[in-house]
Amino acid sequence: MTAVTEVRVLTGAALDAALDDVARLRIAVFRDWPYLYDGDLAYERRYLESYRTSAGAVLVGAFDGARLVGAATGTPMEDHAEDFAAPFAATGLALPDIFYCAESVLLPEARGQGIGHRFFDLREQHARQLGRRYSTFCAVQRPADHPLRPEGYAPLDPFWRKRGYAPLGGAIARFRWRDVGQADQTDHNHADHADHADHAGHNSTNTTQTTPTAAPTPASTPAPTPAPTLAPTPAPTRALTPAPTQAP
Repeated sequence: MTAVTEVRVLTGAALDAALDDVARLRIAVFRDWPYLYDGDLAYERRYLESYRTSAGAVLVGAFDGARLVGAATGTPMEDHAEDFAAPFAATGLALPDIFYCAESVLLPEARGQGIGHRFFDLREQHARQLGRRYSTFCAVQRPADHPLRPEGYAPLDPFWRKRGYAPLGGAIARFRWRDVGQADQTDHNHADHADHADHAGHNSTNTTQTTPTAAPTPASTPAPTPAPTLAPTPAPTRALTPAPTQAP
């Protein structure tokens, strides 16, 4: 096991300097189920450019000494309006109220140390500081009988629900990316999950969490040819209550 010696928030120039390492982590981690993402550094640099240009972007880095072994990112949802405006239109949630928790990637040898919770804690804290009421993320949807589904695979739903996220009914985003073993990009579904308070061509489930504006509270990824049809799944949603105000 790799011992994670520090987890810290990066913004501005520090965030910018870490993005190439984030790109390499995304390529390595998202190659596994359920993402099956066959990525390349050129695409990753284009995708991550939005984190350089967003004043509200945040990167939470997990370090083994000076080496980045895990990362979680987030931006105001308006930065992703092209992808999410339609899926969220029927939910009654306004994009300016939402903070989008994008990727959360951690090398296998660094897992089992509670880093996933720290990733969400620090992003949700950042969302509150921005005055956001909700936090959301996407979960990739794959058919249960997919030929590359590992035997004994256990989805992360219990982790999300423990943090208060619940499916956001009907919020399904669709993205395109090239699966491992495929020559071309295919469509994928992502379901939205939310708690009251990524990015090729697949359907995703978004998870949204409402985040209060006060102090942090507990929070709230080769396909056959042709590409499988993925059934939409409601994304999780949870409402948070503001943290108590400390008496002077």
